[in-house]
Formats: sequence, structure tokens, C-alpha cells
Amino acid sequence: MPDKLSTLIRYRRGSLPLLIILCVLILVIAIVRLDTIPGIILSYLATIILAVALTHKWRKKRMFIMLMVASSVVFFSLTFVHEIIFDPNLMTSTAAAWQRYLMWFFHMAVSIIVAFVCPVGFVTGAAGSMILWLRRGRVSNLKGT
Repeated sequence: MPDKLSTLIRYRRGSLPLLIILCVLILVIAIVRLDTIPGIILSYLATIILAVALTHKWRKKRMFIMLMVASSVVFFSLTFVHEIIFDPNLMTSTAAAWQRYLMWFFHMAVSIIVAFVCPVGFVTGAAGSMILWLRRGRVSNLKGT
């Protein structure tokens, strides 16, 4: 039991500074606004920090490969669903207000996931699996000699 507790505390100490940096970045993004170039860059940085905070304790290459595949599948499926469901005419037509707001929310949520979360998830999965592959390859080469 003390081993599990010390492991939890050690991982929390590693992710707590990242989460504090993430909160600061979110506040700066709110001040700068997301629709500017610095806001977009800060949003990618915040998404990268969130991905690192969530995955820094992973030690299996399989987990990073699953993240990479899931990001690709979510990217293509959400893009496909967005193109089928989203109707730009509904935003300007005489549809009910709740329909316009629902479509606007759907459009913004899917756009943020496709633009920020999926690419960062794919890159994090690829980088994590490559780093673990290189570490394991180096360790096995040292043991062989």
C-alpha cells in the first residue's frame, strides 16, 4: 500500500506544475483571444501541455500507439459527420433559435476537437511511441554487448 501511495504522489508532483502552467495559459488565451495568431499558438501549447500531463506516466508503447490511432479515427469520423450534419443554410435561415444555437455549438465543438485535440494527440502518440522504441532499443543493445 505505501508503494502505491508513493507512486501516486510522485506522479502528482510531476503533473501538478504542468496543470498550473495549463491554467495560466488558458487565462492568457482568454485575454489574448483565440482568433489571433498568438492565441492559436498558445492554444496549441496548452493542448500539448494537457496531453503531456495526461500521458507522462505511460510506460507502454501500446498506449501511445492506441492514442495515435484513436486520434486519427476521431479526426476522420468527426470531419465526416460534420460535413454531413452541418448545414450552413440553417445558420441563416428562419429556423428556430435553439436549432441555430445547437448547430453553432456542434460546429464549434467539432472544429476545436479536429483543429487542436486530434493533431496533438496524434503527435503525442507518435512521439511517445518513438521515444519508448528508442529507449528500449538502446537498453537492449547495451545488454547485448
